[in-house]
Amino acid sequence: MGSNKKTDVLKVEELLVKRTNNRSVNDLYELLQGRMEERNESLQGFHTSSGRDGLHDRDLLISMLAERMSISDVILRFPIQGERIKRLHRKRRQHALKYLEENAGHVDLTKIYEVIDARLEDRGEAPLPDPGAGADVLLHDNCYKMIVKIFDLEEIKGLFPEETAEDIWNDVSNLQQQLEHIDDKSNCDAARHEFSYLTDPAVAKRLPSTVKKNLNDRQKRVIDVPLPAVGLYDLKKLDAVQETLSDKYPHAVNVVDGILGGVRRGFRFGQSKITIRPILLVGKPGTGKSTLAADVMKSLGVPVTRASAAGVADITFFGTSAGYSSAMPSLITTAIVNGEIINPGIVLDEVDKSTQGSLNGDLIDGLLSVLEPVEARAWHEKFFQAEVDVSHINWALTANDLDRVPAPLVSRCTVYRVPEPDVAHVGALVASVVNDYAAELGVDSRFFSITAGDLEYLRQTMPQHRSVRVLKELVLLILDEHESDCFHA
Repeated sequence: MGSNKKTDVLKVEELLVKRTNNRSVNDLYELLQGRMEERNESLQGFHTSSGRDGLHDRDLLISMLAERMSISDVILRFPIQGERIKRLHRKRRQHALKYLEENAGHVDLTKIYEVIDARLEDRGEAPLPDPGAGADVLLHDNCYKMIVKIFDLEEIKGLFPEETAEDIWNDVSNLQQQLEHIDDKSNCDAARHEFSYLTDPAVAKRLPSTVKKNLNDRQKRVIDVPLPAVGLYDLKKLDAVQETLSDKYPHAVNVVDGILGGVRRGFRFGQSKITIRPILLVGKPGTGKSTLAADVMKSLGVPVTRASAAGVADITFFGTSAGYSSAMPSLITTAIVNGEIINPGIVLDEVDKSTQGSLNGDLIDGLLSVLEPVEARAWHEKFFQAEVDVSHINWALTANDLDRVPAPLVSRCTVYRVPEPDVAHVGALVASVVNDYAAELGVDSRFFSITAGDLEYLRQTMPQHRSVRVLKELVLLILDEHESDCFHA
């Protein structure tokens, strides 16, 4: 191991010699000074051992830098011309991709196709494969990657104008004007609070340089400025959500009523921020637990992040410290960054199958700390190396077998049993599947038809599986058959 390390240092030193020919000794000294400060090393020892001549000894400075830099550090710090150009292009593309993600998400995919095809035609290139002719539809992310290859950033900004702060404020003002008729007047003037993610906001300015260098702009934003919360300001909206979800999940009406009942009570007590006490949905596979939990949150306007706990250890969910090559934020920070709000929803599937006692950490132990209100207000986020407030997160856990969920975790949740659907629920569930499928394709649900014979078949087969998941697959197969029959008629 020691021999390998020595060889790596010699390689770094050799690379430094080649790439610092045009750099002054003062530049090298300042770089060494910065590296030693990052490692909390004292320059006093260097000055004492080398004397004043050491400040001008290029070989000595390079030798000391080689012990404190990696090959990638040298390449990034002292790029040659070709690497510099490639890096510049890469940064421009990353900037353009980030811009598209933030400003083109609301643009219809058809419009994006038209923009790309027009440019490809100008370049004398073939258009994108036509989905109408059976080609796979490109998702937004793939379209963005193609756009940054054929447009420069200024062109992209012209095609997809950035939403200004004034635009956002106008949107908020319009929304507020629509909420004039509120059932409970005590919430009529509920304040739109903002919350700091860092327990101590002043820490943002004192984060170690090893942390700061790994943060992207969106990650910096959630620790630099207070974040808004998704709120409920109209009981009529809650009533509508409850009715819609009860129709969509007729076998789990009691679960819908229980979850939304907690939100309603909070509203009655003057709490505008949507807060769902941690819930644990228990039921057999295929009963729609995860989808139900996500739909409840999405219907309330809460962005949702979903993940599976099956066979996963602590490190995957709770991140690793910045400054390492494997640095990554926790699932919680990722959800907050993606939603840019303080109270996103996290749906964690199959907690009864999570890994316990792993060398990489125990997921259940980690969950206990973030589900405990007091601990959650000052939870240590490894990625930021700082305490953050995760008490606003809306948690939904699912499990197939309650007996395999540790008792301490169960005690921190409101447990709901999601029953299996039966024959009486088939009609409503089929209508829900058809509506969701139509919405996914962006077409009117009346384009699809389920005949009386189809419904009878689905009712006859329901006792064999009693699964929402299986029913959905059967409905989609029927719709595919009808579509195939139309084309071959």
